[in-house]
Amino acid sequence: MTKRIPNLITISRVILTCLLNAYILNNLGRVLVPIVISLLIFLSDFTDGKAARISGNTSRFGATFDVVADLFYIVASYGTLIYLKIAPFWFLTVILFKFIEFVITSFLLKRHSRVNAMFVFDFIGRFTIILFYVAPLLIYVSFQLSLTVNTFISQALTYGATATTITSTVYRIWKVVEQKELVKKVKYNKYICQKLNQ
Repeated sequence: MTKRIPNLITISRVILTCLLNAYILNNLGRVLVPIVISLLIFLSDFTDGKAARISGNTSRFGATFDVVADLFYIVASYGTLIYLKIAPFWFLTVILFKFIEFVITSFLLKRHSRVNAMFVFDFIGRFTIILFYVAPLLIYVSFQLSLTVNTFISQALTYGATATTITSTVYRIWKVVEQKELVKKVKYNKYICQKLNQ
């Protein structure tokens, strides 16, 4: 049973995401319930990985499921705001781009390293995900306060997250290129050593 706890926590995040967005669509303007559900979602994201590490039940499936659940929450919540015309559509493309880039660069960075983790994270990328995570709630709540506050918060979050997305992407691509160059040098040095030993 303890082996299933981390995945059950992740599943709860998917269920809570569905409840959150269904509630917002049917009760536009109310903020207390969305805040409470969002905090539970944030808590589940914080605890599922920790529960897996504490119980020694980390797995590739669990890591992948965690990232997919995060993406589901972000896309579903932001998609709801787009449907309600509270948030700009273009930012959804930034979110999807970052996710695709993250998966590809993680795969490339793992190819020539001893990292056993399913995904390779970077500090700027983690900060970007935090912005992605809190943006839907803050945009929704600010919309209930005033249009001016909503515009300011929406632009600050979307443009800020776009800037960190670009920075993280450039950094990760640079790390991939740097790693490939290092592998080439190691292979070349091995080749020279073999020639000298012949």
